[in-house]
Amino acid sequence: MSEPHRDTTGDDDDALRRWAGGDERAFDALVRAHGAAVYAFLCKVTRDPELASEAYSDAFLKVFRTGGAEGRGHFRPWLFTVARRCAQDVLRTERRRTRTAAAWGDEPRPAGDEPVNAEDNDALWAAVQQLPEPHRSVVILRYRHDFDSPEIARILELSEKQVRDKLVYARRVLRKVLEAEGAVS
Repeated sequence: MSEPHRDTTGDDDDALRRWAGGDERAFDALVRAHGAAVYAFLCKVTRDPELASEAYSDAFLKVFRTGGAEGRGHFRPWLFTVARRCAQDVLRTERRRTRTAAAWGDEPRPAGDEPVNAEDNDALWAAVQQLPEPHRSVVILRYRHDFDSPEIARILELSEKQVRDKLVYARRVLRKVLEAEGAVS
């Protein structure tokens, strides 16, 4: 699994202030601090590195255009919210492309046919990839990116109870899948 999330709130606040003051290197610092985690999250959500890359670019472009999370709360949860929305847009566009290609008789590339990243527990993360949205995102945000329930609720625009319910459901489904595969007893 990835390293646990290090609290960057103070660093983010400082970078946002510097960026608001015209220091473009401050934006680069934000991208360096959060870029890898955002990309990993987007790979899991889209199940496709190319679509994840597109959503990643869109997300950081939106962040750049809006000037950061000033007045929106903590930067990191807000950034993941922007990234999730960009992923949804990219997936919607990909579905349209696929339908259009099918209508014209072209062979579309199915989203998610490439492996995303090798994880410490391949069987577990393969099972996570089979979860429906938003259950998959809740698990990824909790266990890969170390967000707590209130932060996940903000990112996914759910109530905290919905987040907890989705985690309970996801754990139950994952246990059944892994037991059926003999990965756990």
